[in-house]
Amino acid sequence: MSRAPATVPVPAGSVSRVFSTTDPVGAHEYICDAYSHTSMRLIGDQTSVHMRDEQHDLGWFTVSDFRHSAGLEQMSDPIGRLLLARVVEGEWQCDTIGEDRRTSPGDICLVAQPDRPCLIRWEAPVHLQFISIDPATLLDVAGAPGDLVPRFTSLTPVSAGTKQLIGSVMDHVLDDVVGNPTAAQAPRVLQSTARTLAAALLETFPNTATR
Repeated sequence: MSRAPATVPVPAGSVSRVFSTTDPVGAHEYICDAYSHTSMRLIGDQTSVHMRDEQHDLGWFTVSDFRHSAGLEQMSDPIGRLLLARVVEGEWQCDTIGEDRRTSPGDICLVAQPDRPCLIRWEAPVHLQFISIDPATLLDVAGAPGDLVPRFTSLTPVSAGTKQLIGSVMDHVLDDVVGNPTAAQAPRVLQSTARTLAAALLETFPNTATR
């Protein structure tokens, strides 16, 4: 008897949005809604603030292109997801329990453990790219002892080669999936992309996976 072809569920609530504002308070409210609740401290001149965020929620993962023109310090509640960040322009500082990172253009890191708060700070304009994914997606490709979700033990790439690997996967997600309207609406492509992203994360950042 032949087996019926597998069906891949269509992600619920897939949506794209662009938010732009010159109001520091409005920018903070948006960040709390789109990323995580934060407490905010403004740094430096705020008279010409401009924040823009383009976000694509594709169900299995979310991609964001974030720009902010003024200095800002934010104490973020736990994000609840794995948030991968790449610096396009500017410099920013990201501190979480046990790890303090100061990044510059081209750097890639995980922002924080999903269940831990973090401090994010920049003093000049920044342009950042984010990809967030549910930690449970890691179980599609690996598991930790007791079949638990693997946990990352460092939030920076283990080597220059793995940094290049995760950067290439980010480019693929941005250019070939988000940038291709057909791919961005194809459930099997999105599911496969999420698995590829999970595998690349596990190869790039030290973790507790055993299988």
